Amino acid sequence: CSQKLTTREEKYFRASGLLPYYSTPAGPCFLVGVEHRKKGGAQLTVLGGKRELTDGGHPVDTALREFNEESGFLVDVCPEVDKAVRKAQAAGRLLYTWQRGAQYFCVLWEPAGGLLRDWPKRFAALTPAQRTKSGCQMETLHWVPLAALITARSGKGPVTDLTGSPLPAKLSYTLSDLVSGGLLDAIGPS
Repeated sequence: CSQKLTTREEKYFRASGLLPYYSTPAGPCFLVGVEHRKKGGAQLTVLGGKRELTDGGHPVDTALREFNEESGFLVDVCPEVDKAVRKAQAAGRLLYTWQRGAQYFCVLWEPAGGLLRDWPKRFAALTPAQRTKSGCQMETLHWVPLAALITARSGKGPVTDLTGSPLPAKLSYTLSDLVSGGLLDAIGPS
């Protein structure tokens, strides 16, 4: 995990995602989505996706576009998110993890001032038509403690979000790979 990208990584990334988090006394919590895949069923995943030709040359460009799409274009908040992430980027306050095999960048970002804390509720209020229009593939969004993600990866028990709602105990490849070391290294001990 680092605060800078190499030229090679920036040039050759294929996909990128934004993984907001905030710190709690019990450890970090992450905003993840539940996505239903044709193979494998429901799983927890990072809000991200493939790089497009219209994206800028930086993984943050792809991560922001994908985050906006996957969160249903919550238009009253997305410009705020874009501005806050760009400001954090300029100040060197974003963390990047590079998953070489997948050529995937995950951008870790800690929003200030409670921005995004109510995101799962706002997402739940969107109609299916609003979600479909934005290209959103997420069924729900959740703030999930790192400990719950570790439990999901190990398969050693039920997984719940911060509100106690049950979640799929399966992680996407990207999220599983991050939990196996990247997130712990990036965020550090609580």
